[in-house]
Amino acid sequence: MAWLRKNEQMLDLDDSATPFHSTEKMETAKELGLLQSRICVPLVAGGRFVGALAAGRKITGKRLSEAESEFLCLLSQQVATLIESARHRRH
Repeated sequence: MAWLRKNEQMLDLDDSATPFHSTEKMETAKELGLLQSRICVPLVAGGRFVGALAAGRKITGKRLSEAESEFLCLLSQQVATLIESARHRRH
């Protein structure tokens, strides 16, 4: 997940416009394959990478729509905020 941590942007393996020029990006794509995921969104809260939200193929086999991708991004922001909030409460 090094590429996600470094770039803090969604990685969609089904997007033909996604070039895999870096070794880190190829490694992250391999990791997603092991998880049977096709898309991964970084969880970033307070400028800090706290994890990743990964999703597999839709049951229909179709790619995610723009609206669905946007929803995943919004969801990832909320999840990251909740994780960071829980960390602060623990300490």
